[in-house]
Amino acid sequence: MALARIKTWVAGDTLTAADLNAEINNLLNNPISLISPTTGAINFQTSVLHTNLIPSAISGTTGAAGQPLTLTGGGVTVWGNLLSSGISASSAGAGSFLTASTAVTPLTLWSTSLTVFGTPQGITIGTTLQTGLAGGDIGIGVTNALRGVNNAGTNYVSLIAHSTNNDEVYLSPNGSAIRVGVANTTMGSSGITSTLGTIGGSGPATAGQSAWLQIVSSTGGNFWIPIWQ
Repeated sequence: MALARIKTWVAGDTLTAADLNAEINNLLNNPISLISPTTGAINFQTSVLHTNLIPSAISGTTGAAGQPLTLTGGGVTVWGNLLSSGISASSAGAGSFLTASTAVTPLTLWSTSLTVFGTPQGITIGTTLQTGLAGGDIGIGVTNALRGVNNAGTNYVSLIAHSTNNDEVYLSPNGSAIRVGVANTTMGSSGITSTLGTIGGSGPATAGQSAWLQIVSSTGGNFWIPIWQ
């Protein structure tokens, strides 16, 4: 507390209106000095909604630009490092400074295998390998996949993954139909018939058709592309 009394009273002093007004005005005109710096911890009741706290009201003598407040393993709040590895926000544990609200969950980090690197920042998930990645890239581990929530909202559908077979790009690993967003092109009317190429070389080894490749068009209809093996 930095606010000092105006007059030290002793027994026998006469309290005048001027003295009383001066003491009260000292409190009214210097409310921040009355409590700052504090001589003890301030307890904000969790049952009371505190509003209008602007970000500029929070300052730190040891914090650096871009650092958020983070909770240490010992339950101590310190200035942390937002762009770092080992981010965990599933609970208020060591290193967790991004948490999801029960009402709005725009970001959920539940794995400690997220690494942010570079300038501008890239992200690796499930791996710490950064070779071959540039800033702004996203790299995933060998066994990981990019997934989307299914229509029922009960599970995930794999969209694209990495196949360990000759480093192939794996589309729809779970076997869901692949739909293209580009509309079909109407066939021409020139009357010229297209011809298929010959087998052999680096292409198919046999002349017989092997199977059909199913593709869902932009309108939702199934189309079948003949394939040879």
